[in-house]
Amino acid sequence: MFKKGHAKVGGRQPGSTNHHSAAVKNALRCALDKSHDNGAEGYFLDLSRDDPKTFVGAIHKLMSTTVDATVEHNNTVTVRRYDSGRDSSGSKKKAGSKKKAGSKKKAGRSAG
Repeated sequence: MFKKGHAKVGGRQPGSTNHHSAAVKNALRCALDKSHDNGAEGYFLDLSRDDPKTFVGAIHKLMSTTVDATVEHNNTVTVRRYDSGRDSSGSKKKAGSKKKAGSKKKAGRSAG
């Protein structure tokens, strides 16, 4: 029986490849290379001329996952926290724990 805090047993290792996805990507690469006389590069060159919108979309997909950047800054960042419905410990505030000054209870039907 599992107990709280037990060691992980079995399952996929962190960072392991999904083999089905890798096989599909490999098949697509092979098909792309064979789909044009000049391989994938020729296909994308033709695509850039014939359908620039689709070509830019493909570049966007590629670029959004391969960002290699170095950021240097000497700025001061100020974080202001606004009431998020939680108290200072991070717990949810209880309903009705704080009443606004001057608030009036609405008249309504009483539970009968």
